[in-house]
Amino acid sequence: FRQVSDNLLLLIQAAGLRHVTIYRQYCPMAFNDRGAYWLSEHPEIKNPYFGGKMLECGEISDTLY
Repeated sequence: FRQVSDNLLLLIQAAGLRHVTIYRQYCPMAFNDRGAYWLSEHPEIKNPYFGGKMLECGEISDTLY
């Protein structure tokens, strides 16, 4: 999931998509505290790395327009 999100971010940046807001969100505890990002079209945190255990753990690190 991390690799897909990283590659999708590169594609969005290269394509210059401007008609939708994408939030780059970050969980510092993913992968044994190495951290990981994911992309979302919603500002609410729904952590895909920990799911029900820590669904709201994370933060918005960047907003792409």
